[in-house]
Amino acid sequence: MRRFSQGDAIYSQGDAADSVYNLDSGWIGLHQDMVDGRRHISKFLLPGALFGVEPKNVPHGQSATALTAVTLRAIPVSHFNHLRHDPCFNERLLLMLTCENYMATEALTAMSRGTAIERVARLLCELTTRLTEPGTDSNSIAIKVPLTQRVIADATGLTSIHVNRVIGRLRAKHLVELRDGVMVVDDLKRLTVFAGVSTSLRKVWRIGIAFSPPLRFRRQPPADNSLAGACSAAAGWSHFSNN
Repeated sequence: MRRFSQGDAIYSQGDAADSVYNLDSGWIGLHQDMVDGRRHISKFLLPGALFGVEPKNVPHGQSATALTAVTLRAIPVSHFNHLRHDPCFNERLLLMLTCENYMATEALTAMSRGTAIERVARLLCELTTRLTEPGTDSNSIAIKVPLTQRVIADATGLTSIHVNRVIGRLRAKHLVELRDGVMVVDDLKRLTVFAGVSTSLRKVWRIGIAFSPPLRFRRQPPADNSLAGACSAAAGWSHFSNN
C-alpha cells in the first residue's frame, strides 16, 4: 500500500508506465500540462479506480496528482498482464475501457460546444452522480469535495474568475452551491436537465472507470494458476489479497 499527501504526484507526464494503479481511498486528478503552465484535468478518480494503463512501450500521457490524501496499490505491469488471462477480469476491464471511451466522446462534445455554465454544471452533475446512490435525485445532497475554483477551471477550460461567476449563476438558480469544500445540490434531477445530461450518460457515470471495491492483489500468482480462485461470484471479477 502506498500513501500520498494532497498535492503529491503519483506519476508525471512522460514517466515510464511500468505500473498500473488501483485507488483505495481519496481523490486523484489526471491532467496534462502545457509548457506555459496551463493545465487540463481530464478525469477525477475516486476509490476503486484502475488507472495508469497505457499502450505497450508508451510512457504516461498524463500526470496523476493527489487532490486529497490518497492510498493506492501499485501493480507491476508484468503482474497486470498476467491477470489478463482471467476471463472475468478481462470482462470487467473491457467494460471499464468501453465506459471510458463513451465518457471521453461526451466530454469532448461538451468542451467544444457547451457554454461555460453548461460545462461547470455537467462536471458537478457527474461528480454528484458518481458519489451518490441511485434514487437520490430529488433529495438535497451535501458532499465534501476537494474542488477549488482553480480545479474546476482546469477541468472545464475556463478561468478561475469565470468559474466564480458561473458558480454564482448556478447558486442563483438554486441548482448548486459550493462553500468551504462542500458541494450542496438541492435537486440533482433539475441539475441533470439543466446540464443537458442524458440518462445513458448518467448510467455510464455510475458504472464508471472503477473496480469497486478496489482490487486486492497477491505479490505472486497462486501455484494452481487459478488467480486466487478466479472470479468472485458476488462481484463478478477477480479478487486478490496483498497480504
